[in-house]
Amino acid sequence: APLAEAGRAGRFNGRPQNNGMVLGERSGGLIDIELDHSLAVKKASEFLPPTPLRFGRDSKPESHWIYRTKSPVVTKKYRSKSAGMIVELRSTGAQPVFPPSTHESCEAITWIDPNADPAEVDPEVLLDAVN
Repeated sequence: APLAEAGRAGRFNGRPQNNGMVLGERSGGLIDIELDHSLAVKKASEFLPPTPLRFGRDSKPESHWIYRTKSPVVTKKYRSKSAGMIVELRSTGAQPVFPPSTHESCEAITWIDPNADPAEVDPEVLLDAVN
């Protein structure tokens, strides 16, 4: 164990670090629906398939909904000129910050239920829901 700790300190310079998750194919099909706009967070349960694996921070609780798909999905971003980023479907190539971490606003990023598993969904169903 001391060797592992020494290696970790060498890689991460001994300072607290956030946790990142590589999404898509490398993670076995994990997908993050990031709800950027406050209205998207509020309306998510009306459009997205339910998933018990969600996380967020105090000012934006449940702003990340995590799913698993059996086939690849392309990362897509939805924005508006007036409102900015609204929602992102993040997949292969994306690496969001996952709990336990600290957002740039200094808020803790936490799981709604740390023991939950992501819902498995058909990629087309997920794309339609986000659209």
